[in-house]
Amino acid sequence: MNTAKLINKPTVFIQEIGQQILQPKNLGQLVTTLPKGVNVRLIQWVLNNRLLPQLTGQEFKYLEGRQLAIEIKDARLIVIIGYSSSRLCCYDLLNGTKNQEYRYDATLSIDTLCAIELMQQTVDPDTLFFQRKLSIRGDTELAHHVKNTLDTLPSEVIPNIVRQIMSVYARTLKGS
Repeated sequence: MNTAKLINKPTVFIQEIGQQILQPKNLGQLVTTLPKGVNVRLIQWVLNNRLLPQLTGQEFKYLEGRQLAIEIKDARLIVIIGYSSSRLCCYDLLNGTKNQEYRYDATLSIDTLCAIELMQQTVDPDTLFFQRKLSIRGDTELAHHVKNTLDTLPSEVIPNIVRQIMSVYARTLKGS
């Protein structure tokens, strides 16, 4: 890195460092360096608070006793979720670079940008699936059920500020 940038243009330097840190592979590595218990509890809290109406309606009951892996390929993250006692459970958060020998009932794999577009509902999950940007392994019926549930979630599930952050992040990813 050019030290002249640090002295002459600190804003540019900070932006470049920020863009490096925010690359999916680096962000995934950063997330998995945090204590696993903190990550797991945070994921559970967010899911259960944001999806409370769907949980009350037992829309996720089909996950009971099952384990679904959600793999964010370019971030090398795998989140293992399930359902128990009318709540979503996060069983684990893994660094996907490690060679795990876990067996999940189903796995949904997607890259960061497509995951953001899916959460923002700017792309249909079926479109991603047929473009091979969303892949399914294991129990395809379970994975398709999850995919269809995601497709029917109201857009208000994701707070406006989070949508804005995701939009900025997506633009950053598209620009790199």
